[in-house]
Amino acid sequence: MNFLDLEIPSEPSPPPRIWSPYQRSIFDFVADSPQSNLIIQAVAGSGKTTTIVEATQKAPGTSLFLAFNKAIAEDIRSRTFCDVKTLNALGHRLWAENLPRATLDGKKLDSILNRAGESELIKEFRYDIKRAVGLAKNNAFGLRAPPGGIRLQAPTIHYSSPELIEFKELIDSYLDVPAEMIEGVAVASLSLFEQSIEELDTFDFDDQLYVPLMKGWGYPRYDTLFVDEFQDLSPIQHLMLEVMTGEASRLVDVGDRNQAIYGFRGAMHDSMDAAKIRFAMTELPLSISYRCAKRVVAEAQLYSEHILAAESAPEGTVSYCDDERGDPELFDSAMILCRNNAPLFRAILKHVRARKPCRVLSNFLDSFTSWLRKFKAEDSRNLQRLIDQWYAKERLAAEKKEFRGKLAALEDKYDTASLFCREYATKSEILRVIGQLAQGSTGPTFATIHKAKGLEHENVYLLRPDLMPAFYARSPEQLQQENNLTYVAITRAKHSLTWGERLRR
Repeated sequence: MNFLDLEIPSEPSPPPRIWSPYQRSIFDFVADSPQSNLIIQAVAGSGKTTTIVEATQKAPGTSLFLAFNKAIAEDIRSRTFCDVKTLNALGHRLWAENLPRATLDGKKLDSILNRAGESELIKEFRYDIKRAVGLAKNNAFGLRAPPGGIRLQAPTIHYSSPELIEFKELIDSYLDVPAEMIEGVAVASLSLFEQSIEELDTFDFDDQLYVPLMKGWGYPRYDTLFVDEFQDLSPIQHLMLEVMTGEASRLVDVGDRNQAIYGFRGAMHDSMDAAKIRFAMTELPLSISYRCAKRVVAEAQLYSEHILAAESAPEGTVSYCDDERGDPELFDSAMILCRNNAPLFRAILKHVRARKPCRVLSNFLDSFTSWLRKFKAEDSRNLQRLIDQWYAKERLAAEKKEFRGKLAALEDKYDTASLFCREYATKSEILRVIGQLAQGSTGPTFATIHKAKGLEHENVYLLRPDLMPAFYARSPEQLQQENNLTYVAITRAKHSLTWGERLRR
C-alpha cells in the first residue's frame, strides 16, 4: 500500500462557540444597522472583550477600536483585523501628520517650569501645578463645541483662554493645596497651561488629545468607531469623539455605568448617559457575569440591577468577619481591598511586621512620599507634631468652606501619616519602607478599590466596608459613585468574598 493512500487522522476542530442571546443581539445590530449608534451596558466579568472582538468582525466597512490603555489595545489587536489604537495613540498620529518635527516629552511641563526658575511656590507645589494643568486639559478648559443636536458634519471647536477662576475652583476641588495658597497655585497653573499649548516643538500625553482639537486637525475617517470603557471618559475625550463622529461615522460604545468611579480625577460621572442622549444611541445589555460565583453575583445585585450569574457558575461563598482581625494569615490567599488608605496601610504594616512579602497597588504612594518630604523634620515625634499643625490648619480651612470631600481626604492622609509615625522612628525609615512597598511583587495583593478596577482574584477580602458610602457623599452623583465603588470591589471576587470588620465611626 502506498503511504499516500493512508488516511491520516486530522486534529479535531474546536467546538463552535455558543453565544448568549445578549451577544447575538449585539452582533445582529452591528451587522444590520450600519447607520445607528449603539451603547452596550456590559457588567463586570461579562466577556466584554470577547464580545466586542467578535462584533468588530461583523461591522460593515472600515472600523477603528479605541482602547482605554495600551494593554487592552494590544490584546484586542491580537484578536481582530480592524485598526486598534488608544485615544492617545490616535492623538500622537495627528501630531506626526501635522507637526512631524515635534517630539513626545513626558517631562515637558517640568522643562517649562525649570526655565522659569525655581520660585518658592514652584518648589513647594510643583506636583500640584503640573496636575492642575493636566486636569484642565482633561476637562477641556478653553475648548467648546457649538450647541446643537446630531450633526452631519464635524463641529468647529472654538478656543479661548481659560479664566483664573476655573483653575481656582479646579484646585480647590481636586488638589490638596492649602487654602491661602490656592490663588498663587492657580496663577502659576494657568501660566504653565498657556505656555504648554504655545510651545509645540514638544508635546506630552495630555497635549496628544488637547492640541489636535484646539488646532482643528482632521481625524481619520472610519465607518464604525468602537470605544471601550466608555464610563470612564473625560470631557476632552467626549469632545474628541464628537468631532470624529461629525461626518456620519457610527459609534459603538462599551462600558458599565456601575463601574464609573473616577469622577475625582476628571472622568464624567454620567459619561454613558450623556453619550446615549447626545448621539441618539440604542442601548443593549451584556448582563451575564462569567467571572463571579452565584453568591458573589447576589451581593453585586444589591448595587446593580443589570448583573446576572451564569447558569454554570459555582455557588461560591460570602462570609463576614466582624472583629478587627488583621492577622497576615487571614490575607495569604486573598486580594485585600479598601476604600481608604489608612485602614489598608494598617493591614499592610501588620503584614510587614510578620516579615511576609506583599504587593501594594495604590496611586497614593508617590504623592504621599512627596508630601512627607516637605516637612522639615527627621525624628518621627517632631514629624508628627508638624503633621498635627498641618492637619489642624487645613481642616479649619476646609470646614469654613464646608468642603466635606476635602475633609475626608485630609483625614485619610493624616491617619496614614500618623500610622507610619507611630510605627517608625525616623522619616528616612518611613520613606524607605514606602519605597519597598511600592516595589513588592510577590505575596497577597493590597489595593485601594480604585486601583483594583480591572483586576480579579479567587478570594477577595473587603476591609472596612462601613467606609462606603463616604460620609461626605450627599448628592445623587456622589452616592452613585460610592455605590459603584462597592460594586467594583464585590465583582473582583471570582469565588469567595469576605466582608471585613465594620467599625463605628
